[in-house]
Amino acid sequence: MEELRGMAGSEPHSDDPHFAQESSDNERSSAAHADRIVDRIQLRFHRVRRDRHGRGMRGPVLPARLPAWRTRAQMFDDVIAWDLGTFRRYLGEKMDRFDFAVIDVPHSDPAPWEDGVPLGRVVPFERPSKLEARIIFYRMPILEQAGRHPFPRMFIHEVVTNHLASALGEYPEDIDYIRSR
Repeated sequence: MEELRGMAGSEPHSDDPHFAQESSDNERSSAAHADRIVDRIQLRFHRVRRDRHGRGMRGPVLPARLPAWRTRAQMFDDVIAWDLGTFRRYLGEKMDRFDFAVIDVPHSDPAPWEDGVPLGRVVPFERPSKLEARIIFYRMPILEQAGRHPFPRMFIHEVVTNHLASALGEYPEDIDYIRSR
């Protein structure tokens, strides 16, 4: 009995050449086992399954490559980015001095000179900076106001134009690429 207990609890010696070969085989087999587990997990998430009660399909309704997969926030970001990209082509290097951001809602109450909920803000930077200001657009207030407007995309364009003109120190009519045509 003593011998069996000793053998079961004892570790093989590291100077044994068979031990070195067995440990490298174990490492290879554990790596292969981990790869198989990862493959199984990936297959589990990619195959079509039914819901828990067997009534319908589980998982996304649309593939990720379709435009309908994008969230409302991502689509709003695309609208703002497209408008700013068009302004960049129209205004050129004037826009290099500004940084742009989209935030869901304002982090603080409106300033005393702002009426109601602000649609965006121009936040100036300190002078030694390469950038003059950051123009922040607030997604939820803009979308709420755009829903009341007969042409929502045009309303969003006007908001972007007004904030960009304010940052540039120009009139919105002077920089608007739609009105200047």
